[in-house]
Amino acid sequence: MGDNPHYINNTTLPTSWKHLQLTHPYASAHPQPEDVLFIIEIADSSLAYDREVKAALYAEAGIGHYWLVNLRENCVEVYAQPADNRYLLRRIVRPEDALPLEFPPITSTGADFLI
Repeated sequence: MGDNPHYINNTTLPTSWKHLQLTHPYASAHPQPEDVLFIIEIADSSLAYDREVKAALYAEAGIGHYWLVNLRENCVEVYAQPADNRYLLRRIVRPEDALPLEFPPITSTGADFLI
């Protein structure tokens, strides 16, 4: 997991977001959108902003998968298939539900991300 700023459409994103970096070592440069497999945001007070503003930014940049760990409703909102500055698919994953992991093949449930 990383905690460095990333650049999407010539803008720096805050360092508070998490992501998996699996495709490049990034010793000399920040990863670009095409290098990011998916993004995980943890949201409580920032829920509306993360759901509306950040999701649109990530979709516009072509980030294939965006997970929003929604602490208020104790679920993970899984977004996929970015198109036209939004995600076409949205799935709510509860603690007992399996998370849809297409890369790498990992078995996990919502409880792994929720209290």
